[in-house]
Amino acid sequence: MFVCEEIKELKIVNPKEGDTLTLNGLIYTCVENQKKDNSQFTRKGNNRNIAEDLVDSINNDNRIGIYNKILASYIGNGNISFKMETDYNVDRIILSTPYNK
Repeated sequence: MFVCEEIKELKIVNPKEGDTLTLNGLIYTCVENQKKDNSQFTRKGNNRNIAEDLVDSINNDNRIGIYNKILASYIGNGNISFKMETDYNVDRIILSTPYNK
């Protein structure tokens, strides 16, 4: 089961290897070791390190998502904010994550 929600910010809290995040229609996978490309982010270090690596992956990803390009910024405490690179009438980003009851 997946939960889809509209977000402006995302908080990173201890992701596990293999966890995925679908942002703007693009899948990002958490890996234990060094990422092989920008569709991945590493879980090395604390939540800040993980969030900063995810921001790096999102901002340097050459894939085109639903709303063209999303830009991410690390804003502290494991939190990431998002904005559109181009001017769309969308003020929130669609996020899909696995949801376990």
